[in-house]
Amino acid sequence: MAEKIPHTENSIFQLGSITKQFTGAVILKLHEEKKLNVSDKISRYFPDFPKGDSITIEHLLGHTSGIFNYTDDDNFMKNEVSKPKSREQMMALFKDKPLNFSPGTKWSYSNSGYSLLGYIIEAVTKDSYEHAVYKYIFKPAKMNQSGFDFTHLNSPDKTTGYFAIKDNHAEPAPIVDSSVSFSAGSIYSTTGDLYKWHSALQTNTLLSVAHKERAYLPVKN
Repeated sequence: MAEKIPHTENSIFQLGSITKQFTGAVILKLHEEKKLNVSDKISRYFPDFPKGDSITIEHLLGHTSGIFNYTDDDNFMKNEVSKPKSREQMMALFKDKPLNFSPGTKWSYSNSGYSLLGYIIEAVTKDSYEHAVYKYIFKPAKMNQSGFDFTHLNSPDKTTGYFAIKDNHAEPAPIVDSSVSFSAGSIYSTTGDLYKWHSALQTNTLLSVAHKERAYLPVKN
């Protein structure tokens, strides 16, 4: 708005929770390669996670784990989201909170669950989450304008949004640090690249038909 620059297919945006599509797809690719199983208990990857032996990867994928959603912490969201955080700091926001319900019995949106999926991807691949997404999705789909660290992106196409626009005043939305949003929301991309992602899914070039149908299947909600 400030400079009245029109958006194009090359405008780069924070994707926020659209990131979860990519995280889920990488998990399904690793399942396909038999490097993990979506029925695995998360205690396999986090032995000291409370009640981790009752929560599966599939629960995380479908938001049926009951794990507290860290974005429901108002103080954290107002004051901390633009600051880099370690894995330990992020997990401390939800690890020891009581489950909202017994895993698998209800549905409740959980960014925390998708952060755990990213940590599982790193444990299984022995690599970073970002490299795994690049290997399994960005590179084969030729998504050359997509990435992760929007905070430090230096591009004339970088596009930030607004919380509110009133009269002549626009309140910019904060840039969420990629270590905070991580596998629940850190990806940035363009309309052009998202079209490549859509096309790759539709033509089954990234996921098999069976895994694509599994990804699209509604869970509880």
